[in-house]
Order: sequence, then C-alpha cells, then structure tokens
Amino acid sequence: MLALVRSTLSAMRSARHKVQVDFNPKTQTYNNTHVYRGFPLATLGSGGFNVSTTGGFEDYRMHNNWMRPVKFVPGSFWAVHCANKEQRWARILRQQLPKGCEEYNAMGAIERVTFKGEIPAFEQSFHGNLPIEIRAEGFAPMSLNEPQDSTLPIAFFKINFQNLSAQPLSLAFLFSWQNILGFGGIGCGGMPKNRVGIPTLIPGKNYENQQPNRQEEYEDEGLYGLRFLSGDQWQNDDLRHSTQGTHLLLAHKQESWRLSTVEKWDPTNLNSPMLEEFAQTGNIPTIAEPKMDPTAAAICAKTKLEPGAKAELDFQLTYWTPGHVVRNDSQNTNNAPAVDCVGHYYENHFTSAESVAHYAQEKREYLEKESQTLKDWLEPTSLPTWLKHMLLNASDSAICNSVVPKSGVLHTIEGVDWQWPYGGLTGTADQRLISHPFTATFFKDFDRNEIHSFVKTHKNGSVAHGNGNCDLALETSNVPYGRPLDLHHGLKESHWPDLTMSIILQIYRHVKVNNDLTYLISVWPEILQMASHLKSIAPNGIPLGGHTFDTFKISGHFMYTAGLYLSTLYALSELAEQLADPQTKAFRKQADALAQQIQEQFWDSKEGYYKTTPDRPTLFLGSLAGDWFKHWSGLLHGLPREQVCRHVLKQHDILIKNLQPLRGRAAFSFMEAYPSGRRKANWFKGIVFAFGYASQVIAYHGLEAISLGLVDEGLETIEHLYKRVTQRAYLWSSDLFGNAGPIYMSHTALWALPNLLSGAVLNKTKGILQLSPKNITGVQEQCLPLCFPDFLGHLDWDRQNGQVELYIYKNLGKSPLKLKSIEVDGHIFPLSPEESTLKTNTRIALKLDRQASAA
Repeated sequence: MLALVRSTLSAMRSARHKVQVDFNPKTQTYNNTHVYRGFPLATLGSGGFNVSTTGGFEDYRMHNNWMRPVKFVPGSFWAVHCANKEQRWARILRQQLPKGCEEYNAMGAIERVTFKGEIPAFEQSFHGNLPIEIRAEGFAPMSLNEPQDSTLPIAFFKINFQNLSAQPLSLAFLFSWQNILGFGGIGCGGMPKNRVGIPTLIPGKNYENQQPNRQEEYEDEGLYGLRFLSGDQWQNDDLRHSTQGTHLLLAHKQESWRLSTVEKWDPTNLNSPMLEEFAQTGNIPTIAEPKMDPTAAAICAKTKLEPGAKAELDFQLTYWTPGHVVRNDSQNTNNAPAVDCVGHYYENHFTSAESVAHYAQEKREYLEKESQTLKDWLEPTSLPTWLKHMLLNASDSAICNSVVPKSGVLHTIEGVDWQWPYGGLTGTADQRLISHPFTATFFKDFDRNEIHSFVKTHKNGSVAHGNGNCDLALETSNVPYGRPLDLHHGLKESHWPDLTMSIILQIYRHVKVNNDLTYLISVWPEILQMASHLKSIAPNGIPLGGHTFDTFKISGHFMYTAGLYLSTLYALSELAEQLADPQTKAFRKQADALAQQIQEQFWDSKEGYYKTTPDRPTLFLGSLAGDWFKHWSGLLHGLPREQVCRHVLKQHDILIKNLQPLRGRAAFSFMEAYPSGRRKANWFKGIVFAFGYASQVIAYHGLEAISLGLVDEGLETIEHLYKRVTQRAYLWSSDLFGNAGPIYMSHTALWALPNLLSGAVLNKTKGILQLSPKNITGVQEQCLPLCFPDFLGHLDWDRQNGQVELYIYKNLGKSPLKLKSIEVDGHIFPLSPEESTLKTNTRIALKLDRQASAA
C-alpha cells in the first residue's frame, strides 16, 4: 500500500534538479551545466539515449526500456591524449558524475564544457589546459515524412580537433562504450483491483544480463570498430528478450588516422591498466587484462597534428534491439498472460545491426542534410532566436516517447519515465489534441495510424483514454488507465467526452489537410457512432463527464467541454457536407444552438469573459481549447472573435502577465482566477495542490492569443516557459507542470505556432491555402514560417506596403502540392496553371491594398 501511495503521489509532483546554471541566451549554450537527463539522441520509436551536457552519456533507453532507462554507466565516454617532445596531456571528456560515482584515476576531467542542442543535433566543445581545441557534433536521423530514415536505431558523431600550439602534436582519441545489453526493464504494470476491490500496485522491474556479454572487432568496407553482443539468449515469450541485440561502435576509416581497438576492459576498476596506458602513451593494450569484468571496449584513433592543423573523426553507434516484447501482467490469472513480440518498424527494412550501419554510412551525408532541414528552414524567419531554439527542442517528446512497432502503428508514451501507477501508458487521446501538430505535419502516415488505433478501440462511440502500454500491450485500451478511472479522479463519471471529441477533430484536420477522403469514408460509420455517443451524454446540450484536467474537479457544464463540443459539431457538419450526408444540417443546427447556449450561460458581458461554469464565475486557462483548434484547423465557425479577445486579454493580465519564471511551484501554478484578479487554488481530493498543465496553457492560451493577433501576449506566455526550462536546466525533460521530471508527451504543442503565426490553413480537398499573417512587434518586413505535410514555406510580409510573398522552401510530399487559389485575409487570388504547382523554390507574389493589410 505504501508503494501505491508513493507511486500515486509521483504523478502529481516534480523531480528536484538544483544545479549551478550557466546559460547564455544569446548563443543558447550551456557552460559547465548539467541539464537534467541531458540531450536526447533518438529517432522515432528507437528509444535512444542522451548526451550529457557536461560530457559523457546517460539515460539509455535503447533496449525497449523507456520506463526503466539505464541512468549511467561509467565505461561509456570520450577521452583524449596529446603530446609534444616536452610534455603530454590527457583528459576524460566529461564532468559531474552522478552522486556516488567516482571518476577514473588515470586522468583528470576536462576543465570546461560548452553545449548547445537543437533536436535532432547537438554541438559540444571541450576546453582546458590543453594545446588543442576539441569540438563534437552529433545527430540522430530525422527525415521529414520519410519513416524509414527517421526510425533508424543509430546516432552519428563528428569530433573535430585543432592544434593550438606552435609545436607538432601526437594526438589520440578514445571512444569507449560499455556493453549494457541485457540491462533495462519495464515500468509499473498498473493498478488493478484485487478480489475485494482494493487497488494493488504491480511494481516495475529492473533487468541485468545473466550471462557474460562479449565484444569483438568488426570491419565493413569503410568502417572499423567494435561489435557488442548479448550473452543472454531469452526467447521472445520472455520480457527480457527486449534487452537483447547488438550494438555497433564504428569509426570511418581515414588514411590520416590509425585505428585500433581493445575488446575487453574493466569499467569498474578505477585504476584500469588500459586507461593508465592510454593516459601515459596514447596507446591501448591489445591483450586483455586478467581478473577483470570485461564489459567495456574501446576504439583508439591516433594521428599527428602540425601547428594550427585540424583533423576530424567520424563515428556511428547502432543499437539494434528489435525484440520488443509486451506482456500483460495486469491480467495474469490462472491462465498464462498474453505475450507478443511486437518488434520495431525498422525491421521492415533491415535484418541486422550490420545492415543498418552499412545503409546509414552510405547515406550519411544525405541523412545529416535532411536532419538540418527544420533548423535551416527556421533560420531566415523573423522568429526571435529564443523561440527558434524552443521550437526545435519542442520535438523532444516525439522522439523520446514514441513507440513504433513493426506494424507501423505509432504509440506515444504519456510520460517517460514516469514512476506513477500506470507505467508506460500510451495515447492519450485527450493530450493528443495538443501534442499531434508535430507528427501530423512531419510524419502524416504515422499520425493517421495512431489516430486510427483510437478509432478501432472505441466502445459504442466512446473513445478510450489510452491505446496501449509500452510494456504490457499495444493497440488496445485493455491496459490500466486505458479507459478513464473514476477512482483516481474523484468523479462519478467513468467517461471523458473530450477523448471522443479530440479524435473527431483530429480526423477532421487530417482529412482536410491531406485530402484523405478515402479514409473519411472508411471511418464515417465510427464517427457517427461517436457523435451519437456525445449527444447521448449531453441531455442539456453540453456533454457531461470527466476531462483532461483530471485533478480539476468540475460538476455540471464546463466551458472547456462546451467550447470543444462546439468545434466538434462544426467539424462534423463540414465532414458530413463533404460526403453529402443528410445529417449535415442537423449537425449545423445543433452547433448553432450550442453557440447560443454558450453565449447565454457562460459569457459575462459585464466583465468580458467566459465563466468556467454557469455557476462558477472564474476564468480558466483551458476554456478556449475548442477555439484554439478552430484556428489551428481552419473551422469556419466558432465563438465570437471580439468576445474571445476580451477573455484572452483579461486572462493574460490576471494569470500570466506578472509571472516570474524562476519562482513558483510550477511553470503555471494557478489555472483559475476570479475577474477581480484573485487567483483560485485547486486541490486534488482536497489534499494535493493541483498545478497548471504547462503545455495546455501554451496551446489554449498562448497560441490562442497569437491566432487572434495578440502576438505579444502569446509570445510572453511561451517565453515564460522557455526561461523556466532553460534557466533551471531541464529543457529536454519537463513534466506535465513544466518542472524537471518525466518527459511529457505534450511538449510538441508548440509546433502549432508556425501556422498560427502566419495564419496558414490548408484545405487540400478544395485546393485552397488561407493566409492571415500576424505582426511581430518591431519587425516591419517579416518572414513567417508555415508548414504542412506537403511543404515547408516562408511567408514574406511587408505590412506597410501590403506585399505578401509565399515561398516554398522545400517540398515534402511525393509530388508537389497543387492549389487552385490562395486567400489572404479574405482576399482571394486565383492561381494560374504555372503558379498552381508548389515546387521547391516556387515564389508567389500577392498584392493587398494598404488599407486592407493594415486592418
């Protein structure tokens, strides 16, 4: 019972991370600062690992162990040795080991480390009392809308050196890797009820290999290095099978570098003879050390550098662990539990670690260029530097939390590695409403597959909360918290209407942006069941039930639910119209009636805001979720714009404007306030203070403000979170509340920003692109980003002269998008046949009159 209480409390409190932070906002770099968890090097579904911002590696998740990462191993690191005729130097290139760990005695730690990370790539430089400069770069492949290249279980490194002295130097670089195959584990198995109805916690498990692993020399054409193999041989009906596989640490052969390997050395020996020899001579022994724990191996690269000369080394690290096994222990009765080896998407294209390594090396230049696409696209835009940095890193949860089995059905873990009662729960449909912009734009097929997994698991139109669990089962809601729980939330209702509305709305936008009428036709019967379900639980016009703000108890009609339902009904009306369904008018009539009901019951005309409930005269930061989606998807109808603006401005003044990012128990401690300005605290079960949910605030308030043209207010909201996560050093690992903690799935909400800022809405079905550029204060000639599955673009806008130019930066689809017209703030510009195909580097100039553009 004590473990259950602790696990439950962990869902509502954040980790502690107090370090000395040296962050330079001009360069977006950390200096000698350990950022919580480090920088994630991962691809979609591969798990990956993290590079520590003070050197070294941490948080290894590459063994299908998202919920039980290996936090740190001493034998994985870089080291350097250099010498001239008079002197020698040796350093291990890392600092600040975890508490309780000691560094090797052979050499000292590097004195200074500078780090900059912008997913999917990082830059790291090492400085000290050395005659050389060392700069490292690395990336994990990300090729937009190319699933094969974006799921590779591989990371690349490039190490650059320069001789800063006036004498020739002998230089040696050591890349050591510890064999942790067999290590990992699974998260909590849930909270099922026992025979008398009392919840019991199924604890997680940590695994260690049972048989000695082995390492061996490996060579393949232009690659040379080490192969790491599992000692264990578990069958694929055992969860330990997930931790088996192969690692390959390989260097690119070059004439100027002499490469050698040591296949076995003892990473537990602080006085390792191997490291002693490297520190003294820059060499490594070729004979194994006696009486040791041979779980590490290393590549040594040697060269000579003339004064001022530069050199470069290229490495790749492949982590092939395809045997992802899920096992539903929560349903283990007298019968054997269900076991399934779901595998990985990359198995559809490769058969081994060696085949991945060979393919990746052949395409390395292409993969590196593709992985720079988003950064290069954002660079010329008018977004502030801090916002570009924040936006690129908002994709962390997309790569860290994703599970992509061989079936190709994307699953997103709610929180990695969240030690709460529901372990590696995937989904979730409510959070997916704001977390989908990244995958919907850049990996549309994976996105649709995940949406459809919820469609397939609905019950009589009621959509599930989760679509699986990374340790228990996938593509099913039959996991702990797969369906809403009345016990945890203190609500009588066991259904959440926003789960169903979220999936309907995502289908609506997917069909509209991708012209996927075939998919709409196939799921229309299910959509109608969902609509019927929502109507059945709305006896007074607004659905009743729980909601995503699960620590926030609301009885009766909730403005969040009402506004979301309004957008859902208008979306249903538009979808029905596309299919010539006779229910089109009925949905529209229902939506119009609801709009009037919201006006009468929620709008306070005197104070100028939407009440949280008809009887609760407060402002709630999530009230405008439906209106946010209206702007994001381009719904034609919704709440009155003038009233929404008044609400946002009032809400901003009271709940956001005077926040100090380094203070408060959460990024947004309060989510509710009275119009007088007095903030209202919310308590879970009357015991635990319920903080505001950071990403919902960013979306439903900050991005909503931007979509209304209140750009200063919107950017102020986003910048508040940016300052908090960067200056408190947990940029790549913030939890539900915007504090240090589990990597939460909704960080990607920020990827709605480009299109909301440029006012870009694509209706591919009708061949129309709508634009409504917003003004960034102080920038006259603006370059705003916009992005869709078919292309990345820039919107160049001269507000004073009414000049608008659409530039297609890069085509992302298999064939260029074809449009019939472009609409700018209500002005329609038909396109000629020459202009209609949006190829890479296409420019389309549009002229507005000054009066219209200034309106």
